[in-house]
Amino acid sequence: MQLEAVQTDIVPAISKAVLGPEAIPGTTLKVDIAVDGAYIFNESSSGAIAPTETIKTVQATLDLTPVYTINFRIGNDLIEDSKFDLISMHVSEAGRQAGERASTLAATILYTAPDGDGTVNAIVSGQAYSTWIAGGTTGVEDAITANLTDGFAPDTMLVTHKAMLYKIVGSGGAAGNAGDALTASWLMGGWPSKIGCLNMVYSDIDYLNTAAAKAVVFTKEYGILTGRKRWLRVENYSEPVKDLTGAVVSFRQDSISLYKDAICTYTETS
Repeated sequence: MQLEAVQTDIVPAISKAVLGPEAIPGTTLKVDIAVDGAYIFNESSSGAIAPTETIKTVQATLDLTPVYTINFRIGNDLIEDSKFDLISMHVSEAGRQAGERASTLAATILYTAPDGDGTVNAIVSGQAYSTWIAGGTTGVEDAITANLTDGFAPDTMLVTHKAMLYKIVGSGGAAGNAGDALTASWLMGGWPSKIGCLNMVYSDIDYLNTAAAKAVVFTKEYGILTGRKRWLRVENYSEPVKDLTGAVVSFRQDSISLYKDAICTYTETS
């Protein structure tokens, strides 16, 4: 089940860190985020007392109170008549769906940036799908520039496969690739893991893969922080009276955004 979850779980790839239960002894954890520019180095003479600085912070809370569960029940007669291990098959599928739900939870925080310091950057494309740059329209390059203007050099892009295929590696995509080199590279090597300064993180969750598709350009170190408890706990059960067998798969997860201006959302026109 862990393997199936990993195949759809993008949370570690888009989070500064994923805190486990040892870092979150209760159901909530308050995180103090230093306001950007609060750390100021003062000049002083050798041997003199160094001036003190009060660090201004904003606070966000990781709330792991909600429990996300899936409870499946299988009739024992189906298990007896099946040539497959139905319990194992359902647990594996539950792992895949858990990865998608966890990814949606974290991607929503990354895209909306409800916590932390600063103001999130936002780009609305003039294209139906993501484009790097295209004559007179807004593209991913503008998202990079927006973050750079705020002092954050982005290193990651969350994007759907469809958006990558249609405009970035397709016609009218990344500029400066003589002879459509990026498309040729895709044909030979598959989905690019990095373009320019950005590591590509792919996800086709419904939240991103809508008619007005979404993408996010951000600096991973300053984007979001995630907490997890009871990740993919499996509790098997049997109800002989009802002739049922099954399992409950559960997890707890929450994320907070850290520096909003290290994030630039990218929304395509529908």
